[in-house]
Amino acid sequence: MRVLLSKRLSVCIAAVLLAAVGPSVASAGGMAKAARHVSVNESVNTHLLQHHRTKLSETGKGSGTFSCGIALNLNLYSTSASIAFTCSPHGGSFSGSGNVSVHYIGTIAEFKGTLGVSQGNGSYSHARASGLRISGTIKTNSYAIKAQVTGSMTM
Repeated sequence: MRVLLSKRLSVCIAAVLLAAVGPSVASAGGMAKAARHVSVNESVNTHLLQHHRTKLSETGKGSGTFSCGIALNLNLYSTSASIAFTCSPHGGSFSGSGNVSVHYIGTIAEFKGTLGVSQGNGSYSHARASGLRISGTIKTNSYAIKAQVTGSMTM
């Protein structure tokens, strides 16, 4: 009788735990991985690969949180720009986009705005962010970019 009661109690506890964790664990066949928040502080330096009118394609490196290769495309307008980027740290990559305001001072264009991360692969397949802050400069004679990106990402 005691053994039967003990088995029933174990089954009940397992059922309660499974219900508490949710159906995604049961369908995934294992424990769900908790989202991890990462504080981002990345310095970015890129140089021009090519441009056509107001569209710039750049590549470079970041140092800081990810210390990785970076590719970006900018569409420059008179007082703003849109940015699409891909970062390739060890183990995968992630990409996203954003918008910045632009202010020209002589041969320098200063910019600031926000970025979001919308997709990733490899170790970064669950990378997401919104409201990452970006600020920096573009040398208008060489199109070299220096920028700082800060904020929080979910991995």
